[in-house]
Amino acid sequence: MREFLAAFFRAYEIPVLTAASAEDALHLWETKADEIRAVVTDIVMPGMNGKALAEKLRADRPAIKIIFMSGYLPAEIAEEALDGVFFKKPFNPSDLLAAIQSGS
Repeated sequence: MREFLAAFFRAYEIPVLTAASAEDALHLWETKADEIRAVVTDIVMPGMNGKALAEKLRADRPAIKIIFMSGYLPAEIAEEALDGVFFKKPFNPSDLLAAIQSGS
């Protein structure tokens, strides 16, 4: 999914950085935060979940756009508690593109 979405965004000339895990995303953030305009993250990942990742990024930059996606939400994470846009898999990549390109 990560590589598919990266290729999809690049086809629309949207620069993309990819990370295989929340830990990798945090390392990217340390060196490239000024280049990152939005973050697309899965909710369920090994180690840190997407909600916790978003909270760490928002501690550094509260206004960063976060887009969550997941095939299911764990019981401890309610969709209403997510501070960002949520896409339930499967979704239309064009809808995700619109969310990335929107001003909100």
